[in-house]
Amino acid sequence: MGCKVREAGMSIAMIALWHSAIVEYIYSTPTIAESERDQAVATAMHMLQIEQELGVPDYMLGMSVAAASVESGFNPTAEGDHRFSRRGKPKAIGVLQLWPWVERYDVDRNDVDSSTRFLISHIQRIKAKTDRRCYARRSRTAWRQAWVTAVRYPKPGGRCREKPKHWRHFLRLRKIYSRLLPTAKPHLPNSTAAS
Repeated sequence: MGCKVREAGMSIAMIALWHSAIVEYIYSTPTIAESERDQAVATAMHMLQIEQELGVPDYMLGMSVAAASVESGFNPTAEGDHRFSRRGKPKAIGVLQLWPWVERYDVDRNDVDSSTRFLISHIQRIKAKTDRRCYARRSRTAWRQAWVTAVRYPKPGGRCREKPKHWRHFLRLRKIYSRLLPTAKPHLPNSTAAS
C-alpha cells in the first residue's frame, strides 16, 4: 500500500508521519476495539491514499478518516440507522454509513475504496455550489461548508455556518499530525560579538 501512496504524491516521510498520527488517533479512540485497531489503521491509511489521489488539499487530508471513525469505528460491514427504516433493516451500511441512494452512483457501500471515493468526490462536487452560496473567506472554511452540506440533508438556507459531526475528530487528527511534524528552526550560529 505504501508504494501506491507514494505514487499518488506523498513522500516516504509524509507517509510515516501520517501513519504515526493515525496510529495514535486510533489507539486513543475508546470506541475502537483493541482487536480491530490494526485493521482500522490499514483502512485509515487506504482512505488517506484515496483522498490524496483525488486531490484533497493537504490541510484537509483526513476527512474520510474522521468520518469513518465516528460512523463505524472503521468497520466496513457496519450497519446502522435502523430507526429510519419501517422494517428495522439498516439504512446506513459500510465504513462511512452511506444510505441506499448512493447506489444510484454505482457505489458498493461495503467497499472501503468505493465508499471513500464517493464521499470525497461528492464533497468536491458540492464545494462548487457552496462556494457560490456561502462566500467563505478561507479555503478551509469552504471545504468545511462543502463537507457538512454533502453529509447532511439539504436545508433551504444552506448549511454555511454549520460543521459536520465529524469536525471535532478531524481537528483532533490534524492536531496529532501537526504535533508530529518536525519543526524547521533555522540554525543560528552562536554570536560572540566582541566589542
